[in-house]
Amino acid sequence: METTTEKAIPVSRLLELLDYNKETGVISVKKSGRKLIPDESGSVTIYDPVHKVKRKIKLDNLAWTLLHQRELPNSYRILHKNLNLEDNSASNLLAIIRNEYSKVTEAINNLNNYLKVQIHPTDQYKYVMHYRIQGVDRKETYDDINRARQAENEMKVYFVKLINRYAITV
Repeated sequence: METTTEKAIPVSRLLELLDYNKETGVISVKKSGRKLIPDESGSVTIYDPVHKVKRKIKLDNLAWTLLHQRELPNSYRILHKNLNLEDNSASNLLAIIRNEYSKVTEAINNLNNYLKVQIHPTDQYKYVMHYRIQGVDRKETYDDINRARQAENEMKVYFVKLINRYAITV
């Protein structure tokens, strides 16, 4: 018999096949005790030998599914409250709407990488603040470095408040 891929394995069957430790976030195969290790995309492949089907799923989605004993709705994503993507403990997983998830991850990226003030490339007496909102790169030009830094700090506060709505930074 041929193995089918990407067919939904019911939650009841996942609960039969897998163990989820709520405190540590570790998911293992009941039969072998083998710990599930995600690939570079954060996904694991689960094989159901009875129904001969495989399913690829994000490890944090799987943890949430096992915890709540139901599938994560398609319109939701998992946010790790402590921002550690490897921590799948029950207290660290929060299901939020995709749109809000995108805002939070964009705020994190702005704070870590993108938000910055630089000297204007063609006018050494001006300053440019770079940031990203709703997937669009934005630039604002300032005549005064102090005003540019003030605007940068205001953006940082905006992004931190957005992250703090959901995340608990340790």
